[in-house]
Amino acid sequence: MFIHHLLTIVLSIFIIYFPQMNKFNMNIINSNIYLKILVILFLIFTILENYLVGILLLIIYFSILDVNSKEINEGFLNYYIS
Repeated sequence: MFIHHLLTIVLSIFIIYFPQMNKFNMNIINSNIYLKILVILFLIFTILENYLVGILLLIIYFSILDVNSKEINEGFLNYYIS
């Protein structure tokens, strides 16, 4: 039971600090249909095990899906325009 409470706290903190994280690494989940299916199956099994942790993971997953891959800046600088 302690593990579930600790996992809930960690996921809640992750949701709070998600907007400051690197979106490029998170967008890898959206790149492949097999990864999407695997994540959805993992979410279903997590909800069946512990609904609170499953709901937190659903919030994180939908916030990752909301990231637009065209808006991600990889940090490359254009030296030829100066």
